[in-house]
Amino acid sequence: MSKYPYRQDREELRELLQQYNNLKSGKSNSFIEEDSFERLIDYFDEKEQLSLALEASEYAISQYPYSSVLLFKKSRPFNCVAAIQTSIIHFGTGRIAG
Repeated sequence: MSKYPYRQDREELRELLQQYNNLKSGKSNSFIEEDSFERLIDYFDEKEQLSLALEASEYAISQYPYSSVLLFKKSRPFNCVAAIQTSIIHFGTGRIAG
């Protein structure tokens, strides 16, 4: 067991983010496990980087199309982005959403 689990966790996340960037750029041998995708989506969601959370969930679902967990995780950033877009439309027209 590590003396500094937080540091180890942070390093694992950094490596996972690098793997994800390799996958996005099409580098060979880039494969991410389903639970690692879940962790990435949660990370982006916690950082309120909704577009990145949505993008990661789309990559994840393309790899694991029958994963109900990944489909569920995609719904949160998707719904948040949709709510923001709806608010912008209503605010821009002067209407109050309700």
